[in-house]
Amino acid sequence: MPILYMLGGLSPASSLGVARLLSKVLPQARMLAFPYLGPMGPVTHPERVNGAIRHFLSQR
Repeated sequence: MPILYMLGGLSPASSLGVARLLSKVLPQARMLAFPYLGPMGPVTHPERVNGAIRHFLSQR
């Protein structure tokens, strides 16, 4: 199953640590960081996040 793992670059260190761990156990997952977004990116910037999801799904 295709996996798009998104995280905000301004997220807490614990979230970034989880992303590092998941990248090891989900090597085929695509990691996408939004450098200037926090953990609430889907709420605060839905147009950017939804655009990334649409793009990811269009490649499948």
